[in-house]
Amino acid sequence: MNSPASSYALALPLLLALGVLVVYPIALLLSTTPLLEVWTDSYLWGRLGWTLLQALVSSVLTALLGGSAGLVFARFEFRGRRILEALLGLPFVVPVIVAGIGFLALFGPRGWVVNLSETPYLMLLANVFYNYGIVARSVSSAVSGMDRDLENAARLEGASSFQVLCFVTLPFALPALYSSAGLVFLYCFASFGVPLLLARPQYATLEVEIYQAVQRLDLGTAGALTVAQLIIAGVATLLYTGAQARASGLALTGSTSRVRSRGLSRVWLALHIAFALTLTLAPLIAVLWRSVQSASGTLTFAHYLALLEPSTGIYSSDLGLAIFNNLRFAGLALLIAVPLGVTHAFAVWRTRSRILDALSLLPLMVSATLLGVAYIVTFSAQISSLWLLIAAYALTAYPFVTRAALTALRALEPHILEAARVDGAGGWALLRLVVFPMIAPALRVGVAFAFAVVIGEFGATLILQRPEWTTLTTLIFAKLSRPAGLGEASALSSLLLLLTATGFWVIGRSRSS
Repeated sequence: MNSPASSYALALPLLLALGVLVVYPIALLLSTTPLLEVWTDSYLWGRLGWTLLQALVSSVLTALLGGSAGLVFARFEFRGRRILEALLGLPFVVPVIVAGIGFLALFGPRGWVVNLSETPYLMLLANVFYNYGIVARSVSSAVSGMDRDLENAARLEGASSFQVLCFVTLPFALPALYSSAGLVFLYCFASFGVPLLLARPQYATLEVEIYQAVQRLDLGTAGALTVAQLIIAGVATLLYTGAQARASGLALTGSTSRVRSRGLSRVWLALHIAFALTLTLAPLIAVLWRSVQSASGTLTFAHYLALLEPSTGIYSSDLGLAIFNNLRFAGLALLIAVPLGVTHAFAVWRTRSRILDALSLLPLMVSATLLGVAYIVTFSAQISSLWLLIAAYALTAYPFVTRAALTALRALEPHILEAARVDGAGGWALLRLVVFPMIAPALRVGVAFAFAVVIGEFGATLILQRPEWTTLTTLIFAKLSRPAGLGEASALSSLLLLLTATGFWVIGRSRSS
């Protein structure tokens, strides 16, 4: 177990899975795609340009709003900090389709605030919702860890508070800001659920065009679009990893000293807190309230009762079967993702291989929609097999397990492991009695995040859809296509939100000591 060969052998299951389920399908897709023929269409060039533009605008907006919040939250002390930090992570576990329903309830054709459904702003706002916490937490963590002596020295030299912010604090935070903004760009560029639900056809992104090409059985166009998306995502990933390396190379002191806000700073802090709470909670509250609101505005449970009636169409399924499918698919995916993620984390930890470490991020470069198209081309004879869908789910989930386990392993104190070896623990005994108990809390959180991701998975489910595989996400999408279907879609979204929150809490909660 301690030899280099056995350490690298731990990565073999994942490498085999990536080879068969990611590299080979995408390579075959590349070799069978008529790139030149498809990209002579000016319309598709327009979709590519818009996809890049909306991702860039979303990342800039999120960087400005989240970066400012991160600076403020790191600098000032206030009550409810832990609650706010937890809420900033809430969008990570909210299914995309649930948030989409919430934004439609707020800003749709009959929205409570204003109708933005004919504009691109609704999609941009949803992108900010999903990624605001990434930037805010990243910048806050960087600024909280900087050496306060740098700021104090600048003040002693006569610098004003504004000058200290601009020339000392902000430059220190910029690597974290650039890194997180790059990650936001990747997420927004490869986003599927948000533009599908919230954008009009003239604002369709590459992911939506891929889905529509598959619906038309135009696999040549779908393949060409996925190739372009993969190339751009690959370049963006390289830029992101470079920025992340620079950000992680900062020397942090671990200082968390904060001051009380006064005067204008108190107003500025209050505005940031109010914005963060509104952005995070308003779409979810809208979903819950819209699920019990009648057309006349009164309280009703008719939308929930309507879910019990038989449905028709391609998503024909009763509610119980849809919930069962959600739980069944998530459970099967985790049975694959957890062992793959844990063994891969151990392989990276023991070998310290940067290549193996980078491979754990490969599925994050490949969207579920792209993977679905590649599976249709590669595994056409087995396309009706449920295990293809489960494989797509597992590949989406395992990076969260790997990153959580790897972070915990890297945080282990070497002297604790050495003391255990001196006491006679070695090999599997060391893993079972020392290592696994110490990383278990972080691992449970990683598995909880993986569960939240697969329970609300949307892209691969639509691409590889079969009537008997109907889930809550596909039922919600089907309800939206019907007249006055927002109420029932909100009721289904509320159930999916409850299912996600319950699973996340059950899996991620720490055991009492």
